[in-house]
Amino acid sequence: RFILYDMDACFRKDNMFDYLLTGDQLKGNNVHTSTLVFRKLFSNAQFKELFYERFQELENSILNEGQLKDRLSEMSTRIESSIQLQVDRWHMPESFDAWNEKIDRMHSFLGRRGGIYKEEFEGIGLE
Repeated sequence: RFILYDMDACFRKDNMFDYLLTGDQLKGNNVHTSTLVFRKLFSNAQFKELFYERFQELENSILNEGQLKDRLSEMSTRIESSIQLQVDRWHMPESFDAWNEKIDRMHSFLGRRGGIYKEEFEGIGLE
């Protein structure tokens, strides 16, 4: 099974397919050896279609915008009381207000996320 272990870029508008399907990277996290399995799987039309179908299932259920925004709100509320301690000790984020701004940007991204992924799927011939 495919294992995800590094999710810090989940709220950026990086094109996941450009990242994973590039086979000539010689350095960085997506070197050709680390993306080989994914690239080989995506060379199979049936796999691509099944991948897209599963994505749609998840997007229409547990990964839908409303549920993701609710979960983000729940999680940010849960850790909110610790943020000032984090700021005071590590200065990351720079302030409590900066943290709130980042949470707001994450909510905004979740509102645009479906359209972003739709464009990325269209870019590899899936719609």
